[in-house]
Amino acid sequence: MSVADFLKLHNDGYTEEELRATEDTALMMELLPERANLIRWIPFGGLRVLQLGQCAKALRMELERQQALVDVAEDLSFFDGIEEGYDWILLLDGMDNPTIRSMAYEHYRKVSKESYGDASVVFATFLQHVSESLGEHGRILLLSDNRLGIKYLSSTNQESIPFGQLTETYDEAGQTRFTYSEMQQVFHHAALDVVFYYPYPDGIFPEYIYSDAHLPSGEEYFHNGLAWNNGTRLFDEYGAMRTLRGEGFFREFTSTYLCILQPGKVEVADLATYIKYSTRRKREYAISTELYEPQNGSFCVKKRAFFPEGQEHIAHMTTLQKNLTAALLNTKFQVAMCHGTNDADSVVFDYAKGVSLESLLDESLMRGDVEKTYLQIEKFFAELSRGAKKSFYLMPEFTEVFLGDMPWLGTEDVMLDTTDVDLIFGNVICDNEKWWIIDYEWSFSFPVPFRFLMYRCLYYYVNAKPERKRILGDGIYKRFGLTQEEREYYAKMEENFQNYIYDGHLPLYEEDGCPGRIVGMGAKSPYITEVFYDTSDGFSEDYRDIIRPRECKDYKEVRIPVTPDLVQLRLDPVSLPGVLTIVSVTDEAELPLYYRCNENRKNDKEQYVFAHDDPSICVKVVPGIAEVVIRYQYDAFLTYTPESGVRVLVDEGAKDAMLVRMRQVFDLPLQETKPSLMTRVCRKLSEKHAQRKVMRMRKQKI
Repeated sequence: MSVADFLKLHNDGYTEEELRATEDTALMMELLPERANLIRWIPFGGLRVLQLGQCAKALRMELERQQALVDVAEDLSFFDGIEEGYDWILLLDGMDNPTIRSMAYEHYRKVSKESYGDASVVFATFLQHVSESLGEHGRILLLSDNRLGIKYLSSTNQESIPFGQLTETYDEAGQTRFTYSEMQQVFHHAALDVVFYYPYPDGIFPEYIYSDAHLPSGEEYFHNGLAWNNGTRLFDEYGAMRTLRGEGFFREFTSTYLCILQPGKVEVADLATYIKYSTRRKREYAISTELYEPQNGSFCVKKRAFFPEGQEHIAHMTTLQKNLTAALLNTKFQVAMCHGTNDADSVVFDYAKGVSLESLLDESLMRGDVEKTYLQIEKFFAELSRGAKKSFYLMPEFTEVFLGDMPWLGTEDVMLDTTDVDLIFGNVICDNEKWWIIDYEWSFSFPVPFRFLMYRCLYYYVNAKPERKRILGDGIYKRFGLTQEEREYYAKMEENFQNYIYDGHLPLYEEDGCPGRIVGMGAKSPYITEVFYDTSDGFSEDYRDIIRPRECKDYKEVRIPVTPDLVQLRLDPVSLPGVLTIVSVTDEAELPLYYRCNENRKNDKEQYVFAHDDPSICVKVVPGIAEVVIRYQYDAFLTYTPESGVRVLVDEGAKDAMLVRMRQVFDLPLQETKPSLMTRVCRKLSEKHAQRKVMRMRKQKI
């Protein structure tokens, strides 16, 4: 279905569910609201805007929403006779846009009398010509992919990528993607000053937009935005980007550039230097956070509702500021002021200067002074607990947000009158003896247990960086008296809280077939996870579902509803050879269920090695249960090819990799020769099976 046909069918507006129901990736590329993240932070209202070539419909709709005065140029003759200058000229599909490329080369041939020229010269000449149509303070906004972008290096195949451009072998149309230094040369030859912005993961559905004034510190790479294919890791983007950022190469390897160009000197005092989008939440909670750092020093943070339904949530933040201030009145905590604006969809927070508590903790931790880190955290909790004088008690609101169907843990605890559950170390700025709370969006006036707040602080600190987890591990929880039972319970509370906020929405980079990450390969994808149902007639293709496992910290989880007539079910995780680890198979009450795998070779860790490509788990359904819960891990044997993105390991190198993995799983000597490996595996498993049989006989005899 075309965009025009879809919009005609939904001429009164469309919901995201209606858009997704089409299962049309091209439509989502054009119409998902997050596509407008690229320009939503720029004020276009009432300004004259010239759009070169066509761009995504969602971007055009954003310009309409802001009531910009938009003209569209699709040929070079448009520039003849322009009298009034434009406030903005937009190239939102980059220099790769066929219309823009055609206009650029046509202009080059016109002024140089040559049929072909170096791509950088061609586009520099064109941009210089375009800039002549700007008004006195007009600016150009140009989106361009980086030829050395991490999404190319991570083998992302969410779009047609000419890999030759990485090695400077261009197609007949010429080069259209430039590196960081090449772009600077283009702009220099065009006599244009530039300020770079960096959309992340890329310019399609950006979740963050950085600038040279505010580059990522590392915590932002808490996910692998472009490095997953239906749950299988192909490239550790998180680790790669953290290394590149640490070595000062973020600009050179970021996936996309958003450039603001201007003759003379670029002025961006009216624009944010950092934007974070939280748009996969429920519509009433979807917001953007924007940081403004003007040269006069009047820094501020603006939070803006992404949809009209979020205006109440945004407006309530001024009340939260007052309530939280009262709750922490006798502590050293200070709550950053929140001010209303002329816009009903935004509020502004005062900017707190200082150093984040998180940075101070890292400073001592990376010096090897773990004890000082613990003492700083103890001081933080002790100060916060000064406001927690009342005993915790249950209220329906707490149950709705944090417990769901779970019963309360039952432990005694204390509470604050108003609790900011997002009071993690990164949201506290230390300024001499004052601790400024800079983000209190998730504050609640109903009782919240203090120890859950402690758990969140520790969890999000430890897990945000691998170094912290390596140094502190689980010992940090023991240091602060959190038992294993509490940790597991609070983890479920946190999961319920996230479900309350996101209402089942996944981040776009985790969605199958969604641009901005590696897409699946259609119905024949080896990554498809299937469930087959047997109602006494055996398994059949007619009774199956394609499902998405939930990604947990250490495993994948599948929850399958059970109907009264169901006898057994079968889960096929993937269709690739690899190692399947069964974590648990239970009913909804966590009671174990009988299961079997179509592979008898396993070790004591419930790990099964599949040399073929059809792993499956069969579960016997006990009458009366409502749900089957399967938790598992799957480590596939893969290699990469540019054509398909991945393939099954079938060559000699693949066999070697599989043999090495099998040795690791079954704890065999690495020098073991190939011909005897499977024999040794089977022998070792037979020995273990015999040992277990002897133990059972002894128990029965006893």
